[in-house]
Amino acid sequence: MSDRSDRDLAAKLIACYDLYRRLPTYDYFNWLCHVRLLGASEITIWSGGKLLMRKKWPREETFRRLDNFMLPGPRLFGMPCRLDSVGDREAGSHMWRDLWQAAQEKGCGIPRIKSVLAPRSHRFTVTLRDSLHKPERNSDREVWTQFAKKIGARLIDDHRHEPLGLYERFAIYAGAQMNFGVVTGPLGMLYYSDVPFRLFLDPAINTIDYARQGHGQVERLPWFRNNQRFVWMKPNFQLLLQQSVDLL
Repeated sequence: MSDRSDRDLAAKLIACYDLYRRLPTYDYFNWLCHVRLLGASEITIWSGGKLLMRKKWPREETFRRLDNFMLPGPRLFGMPCRLDSVGDREAGSHMWRDLWQAAQEKGCGIPRIKSVLAPRSHRFTVTLRDSLHKPERNSDREVWTQFAKKIGARLIDDHRHEPLGLYERFAIYAGAQMNFGVVTGPLGMLYYSDVPFRLFLDPAINTIDYARQGHGQVERLPWFRNNQRFVWMKPNFQLLLQQSVDLL
């Protein structure tokens, strides 16, 4: 590498998401937020010829995720992205506590996702989770479909049933008065936005994962807005109506 190239790299942080050591899940958005906070101006993604997702999903699933949300995702934070091996592979974390610690050390808020497209005009949305991975976390389709119909919400099915581009999905969420669902990857990216949501968590299923992230059964993560919160109850139709009565 030339001296000029060394200076160019030193002048800006290129953060590399190495798929040999990091998983292609929506935790990627915490990492994007973290490296943006650290000063990243560009994102690269590198497979290293090996894809760890092969241990949990078919190889094709990793490439689908690359196309669906990983390659377009950085643009929501104002950063370009490309497939390449250059960049810092150690920068950034997928853990909430690391993001918040970095924000506190810098004395600032977290970077926020901004929509690429104009917000859509649906008053409410309901997003279904119907994943083959950890199916115990999936939405009760009958309950959530009934709820969506009752409140007149735009029902967004799981991507494997209803493919939806990332920018269009975020524009739908950004234009809604409230976005409802169980905890799922696409709704998880809203944690790093100003977009409203109420996500329902079953304490018997979700508590362990949130403890790993350094949080218990909290209603909000430290940087959440007032219209962003978790509801720690296993949802049923009546509960969903009760938890949305202030909006109806």
